[in-house]
Amino acid sequence: MTTEAARYRVNLAKVVHEVFDDEVLVVNLDSGIYYSLLGPSARIWLCIQAGASLAETVGALGEAYDGDAAQMLTSAESFIRELSEESLVLPAEQTGLSGTLPPAASGSRKPFEPPRLQKFTDMQELLLLDPVHDVEDAGWPVAKPQPPAPAGE
Repeated sequence: MTTEAARYRVNLAKVVHEVFDDEVLVVNLDSGIYYSLLGPSARIWLCIQAGASLAETVGALGEAYDGDAAQMLTSAESFIRELSEESLVLPAEQTGLSGTLPPAASGSRKPFEPPRLQKFTDMQELLLLDPVHDVEDAGWPVAKPQPPAPAGE
């Protein structure tokens, strides 16, 4: 079980991400897998990006969603563990917020639903292309054809 003081950081050596309205798209550059984070999932990601502890993340969830704090804590722990298993986040040594926590949406709070990591593999081959070395003269995303295998293989 993770302590509420635990902090994580985005694995910037292997991950790129972009925020689009209320969705965060995350790409693992090593695997070519990309992820869509919505609702509580996106909020947790943004808290991690800001350097929030688990307790601060749960507090941010409580500002945005109606629900049981214990369920939010358990769900956030499980989700962060999943992010870590996918090599998207790493434990952090820092001792405080490096950014600001995402503000809660104005208006009424929505019911809390456990965060989900939506995982997509349909573009792995394209995302793993090295655009400098692995493309035809036509440019990216046209991959060079693979050379034929030597006879006898």
